[in-house]
Amino acid sequence: MKVNTEKLIKNAREKLYYPFPHLINPFMESAKNPSIDWLKEYNLIENKVEYEKTVALRAWVVVSYAYPNASFEMLTLFSDWINWIFLADDEYDEQLLGQDPIKISKVLEAYFNIICFKEAEYNNKITIALKNLMARLKEKSNPRWLAQYQKSMEHYFEGCLKESFYRAAKEVPNLNDYLKLRLLSVGMYSFFDMIELTMSEELPQYFKISPEYFLFRDMASNVCGWANDIYSFPKEFRHGEPCNLLTALMSHEMIPFEKAFEKTVDLHNQEVNHFIELEKKVIAEIIDEKEIQIVQEWIDGLKNWMVGAWCWTLESGRYQVDLNDATNRVFFEDSSSERVPS
Repeated sequence: MKVNTEKLIKNAREKLYYPFPHLINPFMESAKNPSIDWLKEYNLIENKVEYEKTVALRAWVVVSYAYPNASFEMLTLFSDWINWIFLADDEYDEQLLGQDPIKISKVLEAYFNIICFKEAEYNNKITIALKNLMARLKEKSNPRWLAQYQKSMEHYFEGCLKESFYRAAKEVPNLNDYLKLRLLSVGMYSFFDMIELTMSEELPQYFKISPEYFLFRDMASNVCGWANDIYSFPKEFRHGEPCNLLTALMSHEMIPFEKAFEKTVDLHNQEVNHFIELEKKVIAEIIDEKEIQIVQEWIDGLKNWMVGAWCWTLESGRYQVDLNDATNRVFFEDSSSERVPS
């Protein structure tokens, strides 16, 4: 029996659990043109194809879902960051560069130097745009926040580099290694940092150094990353991408696609429930009413990202698949015995 993976994946919208409100920033539509104009200013859109790709990505939409309370200025800054992340990601993820750890390490080092306000040897239009983004972030933040953000980006680049080793070796990571890797490569820590730039007050310092603070971030990152793995699986499988949760499950647990799909959905929904349980525990332990409001505002920001990222994934042209095009289909002939080689 043939199993069309895309059709099964489309069922994920009914199976994935998001018991959170879906909020939208009132400046969403107003942020579209400034987002495109910024890309043009830095020559990141130079032809019709690149323009259509940008419009299909809808970066201003995902940040409007993720930061419903952000000001117009912050929303456009966040939208520009999303666009930059995807442009940089495409540079080393979908091209031969992504399979060369030595070359990619030099590119990532240049990016990180700019993020740390240092000079970079590797210069192109992407690095020039990054300098603009960092200057704007510096203006809207403080040294302590910037240090946190730089650490988050360091984690992201570490994940990108580790993925390149798996690509170069054409090796699928085992489940434990992949779960650790995905926390880094999904890149959500830096976007969670940005929640704090939209809040009414700073988080209590005791909470920011607590294990629960980091556990919340990990859980929300897992939810976003695993949902993305489900929806991006057909594209990544066709391209031979080894770093995907479904691929890791199929390869190392020797299970067919349907079971890998079901297990990924279960892991995702369990993580959402664990997040909710942790929220109840943490809020119940805080005594001061004002601190409860501040911590709750931050937790709600993580919820906005989880549900917002998923809603955007369903809408964004980056993940849409035309099932009428035979080249966009992935079929497994015998779903009871199909395996992905490790």
